[in-house]
Amino acid sequence: MPNSANGTGLIVSTTTTFPLGNVGSYLGAPVDDRIYFHIANSGSEILYYGFNWEPLSPGGTPSTGTYNNIYMNIYDPTGTLVTTVHLPSTVGTPGFIGGATGYVNAIQGPIIGGLPLNGYSPLTFTPAMNGDYYVSFYQSTDGGVTHITGGESMISKYFDLTIAAGPLKIPGRVHCNEWAFSVYNPSKSDIQDPLTPTNAQFFGYTPDSVTVKVSFPANGFEPLSYIVAFNSFGVSNSGNWLVDRNSINLPTLVAPYLTGGYDVFLNPPDPNVYPACVIPKPPILLAPVISGCPPGPYNIRFKAPQAGDYYLLFDLNGVPGFQNNTADRFIELPSQSPGVVTYVWDGKDGLGNVVPANTTFPIIFSYRKGRINIPFYDVELNVYGFRVDGVSPAAAVQSNTTLYWNDTQLTNMGTACVTGSSNNNNIAGTGYDNSVVGVTPVWPQLPAVPTYGRAWSGDGNPNNKTPADSVLYGGTYNDEDNLQCNDFGNARLLNTWAWGITLDTTQLLTLTCITVSGTVWDDADGSANGTFTNIRTNSEVGTNAGNTLYANLVDPVTGNVLSTTTVAANGTYTLVNCPVNAVGMLVYITTSPGTVGSPVPTAAIPSTWINTSPLIEPFNSGSAPVTGVDFGIEQLPDSYNQNYTIGTPVLNSYLPLNGAGTIASPGPLTGSDPEDGVLGSGKSVVITTVPSNEQLYYNGTLVTNGFAITNYNPTLLQVKFTTVNTLTTSFMYAYVDAAGKQDPTPATYTITMSVALSTSFGTFTGAATDMGNVLTWTSFDEHPGMRFTIQRSVDGQGYTAIGEVEATGNGTDIGHSFTDNSPTPNTPNSYRLEWTDGNGNVAYSNVVTIAASLISGVLDVSPNPFREQVTVRLSLTSNQRVAIRLLDSKGMLLQQGQYQGVKGVNTFTVEGLAGLPVSVYLVQIVLVDQVFVKKVFNNR
Repeated sequence: MPNSANGTGLIVSTTTTFPLGNVGSYLGAPVDDRIYFHIANSGSEILYYGFNWEPLSPGGTPSTGTYNNIYMNIYDPTGTLVTTVHLPSTVGTPGFIGGATGYVNAIQGPIIGGLPLNGYSPLTFTPAMNGDYYVSFYQSTDGGVTHITGGESMISKYFDLTIAAGPLKIPGRVHCNEWAFSVYNPSKSDIQDPLTPTNAQFFGYTPDSVTVKVSFPANGFEPLSYIVAFNSFGVSNSGNWLVDRNSINLPTLVAPYLTGGYDVFLNPPDPNVYPACVIPKPPILLAPVISGCPPGPYNIRFKAPQAGDYYLLFDLNGVPGFQNNTADRFIELPSQSPGVVTYVWDGKDGLGNVVPANTTFPIIFSYRKGRINIPFYDVELNVYGFRVDGVSPAAAVQSNTTLYWNDTQLTNMGTACVTGSSNNNNIAGTGYDNSVVGVTPVWPQLPAVPTYGRAWSGDGNPNNKTPADSVLYGGTYNDEDNLQCNDFGNARLLNTWAWGITLDTTQLLTLTCITVSGTVWDDADGSANGTFTNIRTNSEVGTNAGNTLYANLVDPVTGNVLSTTTVAANGTYTLVNCPVNAVGMLVYITTSPGTVGSPVPTAAIPSTWINTSPLIEPFNSGSAPVTGVDFGIEQLPDSYNQNYTIGTPVLNSYLPLNGAGTIASPGPLTGSDPEDGVLGSGKSVVITTVPSNEQLYYNGTLVTNGFAITNYNPTLLQVKFTTVNTLTTSFMYAYVDAAGKQDPTPATYTITMSVALSTSFGTFTGAATDMGNVLTWTSFDEHPGMRFTIQRSVDGQGYTAIGEVEATGNGTDIGHSFTDNSPTPNTPNSYRLEWTDGNGNVAYSNVVTIAASLISGVLDVSPNPFREQVTVRLSLTSNQRVAIRLLDSKGMLLQQGQYQGVKGVNTFTVEGLAGLPVSVYLVQIVLVDQVFVKKVFNNR
């Protein structure tokens, strides 16, 4: 007890008549009621203790003196009883604190090694293990063997439990979840005097390792018997703190309230055993803090560096701070885990109105740690209030923190309030909600000077005045009528909460969105070089890679899509819903559209393209639309396979690879690039794989795998035949385009050695004509057994036979031609000849590539011969009308139809032909600017 005039003693009561039920650290008490002491080093630490137990005397009944039949059990950390001590009751006996100097002796503590001189002589206990021991007190008439019948109701007016290592006293080792105390008046024979204040202070050690002190002024807290319990949940523990924190009526004064709290100390906890948390950090604002566009909803995001309670204040009414019943909006987010916290705001203010677009206002993000609920159990009067101070960690805590409460759930209980009324009655009315603004007590309090704080007397004290005004009931004030039923705290559990640490961060927000635009450029020369600068040079054009690209605006916090759009044919795009003043926003280029609110697809472009800048571009927004979020991509080069047949070479001879490109004259390395055109002399090429059975030289240097050639000169590349017993040799090469990108699928250059075919073939060439791609070649000394198979490829890798030409000569030189009437439109077509001589020998010609022409064309007319219908497949360069006519062999119109064609490949069917006589017919396909005629015939 802090002063000698106003007594506060430790109580134990197990009688059926005590209003609070079983309280204190009694024999068999539950965990929450037990008084514990902690031993950190059993080899050096000892418990010193002393008590003065006497009857707990109701008001008007003087104490009958000190009990001499009090016993104390000590239990070790395993719960095993290790000793029972008969506590003395005589002045001067070790372990008894009393007499004329009892108050001073108790305050000074135990005498250890002769000091302090004015302390008390203690009893001691030497522990055998480390951990939390606990004690229980009881009365016994048989030497402590059994508990007295009917229980006890007693108070230790002076008490002490001290841990010491040698002469060093270690405070902050004794704790209890539910301390039970009572006031008494030393000047009135230690009676329970309702006008006697308690001057105690208590220290709570919260689950998140913050120490918080609760203290009371010298006058004003007049609770009679009371229980001290601090917790994180309030008056009950249903898991919903926003409800559990509200003050309630007590249906009965012996219900098991306040269990499950945390350790409460009478001194600051020993930091070596109960360490302080690390210095916390305020909420970390994310970029962007807000996503969403007017009128909402919006996602408000921040990062919680550590667990705790978080609060948002939308300060919308123009007056700093929160004001009730205004546009201000207050959001509570208690018990958050570390990480990103997202609050979905409906866009409305505190009055339920939609906040207009372009409104600018501050949001205060508040982090609160070390939550302490202080439930006052049946505390009738608390006239002068109390205060809460953060103690540790010292660098972060607040002194005299703001107090909060909500007393609106309180109701009157019973109607009578006269002498003899039930102690459970209360007619003091309800209280009010102060859970948002709170009250910061004015401290220190001066006598006769009204101040401000959490206090009560005869009502809920709506003006937060201290001292709280008493209330006149029936001509007598509630604090003068010796009645409890008109005291505001009677038969109630009044809860107050606070935090030891409060850290705020403020962000100014504007409710608006802007657009983001840019261009995807065909960066033919690779000038971007892996960056977002210098993308477009040399009048390069925008592209959407064949209508396959999408742009996506992405929230960097969630990775979700905010806006998605197709990239236009000229490479441009515009995205919406971008928050203003945001940092680290992202634009993704993808080959599939995103879905707003879902994770963004993987950044990608078609496999025939490659990016010269990253496909994910970060940017920061301001208040104006964002432009110039550009990207660079380009098409990959294509290296062509080549096949040649030569006569058997001389051992160690060299063959330059710069011939005519005919079957018997191996030509230069060739390829093409959509941006650079034909690839050959003067370009860059890499020999990716050298021959396994011969050698390759460039400019006299032996070529190895991965050999890079810049400014390629065909006259300098040659093969050396180091073996002559093989039939074929090959190597692989890949061209590098102007952007520095290498063909990912190297071409194969094959040379076959054959006596039979090596000198029998001339030049193989091709050209595009209006009738199709015309291929020509010359055969020397041709014999009837020879056969030429024409093969076509659209990728230079896989070839498909499209026709055959039989030999017609008889030992003469013959020229041949073949027309591909239906080349694959809008892409380069590669051709080669497969040549067989009738004896099983096979050779391949050089490859001829005919560049793509962006024109419409007929792909196929089938079946031919037909019976009942004809199907026409054609490729169109644009959406247009198509007329298909069937003519007889004399050009007379027999049937026609109109069709709507679309860009790309189309299939149209001409039906109703079963009745036509067997003959030759003409199918005429009429486009806007072209006419095609195909010959067909029918049979039955």
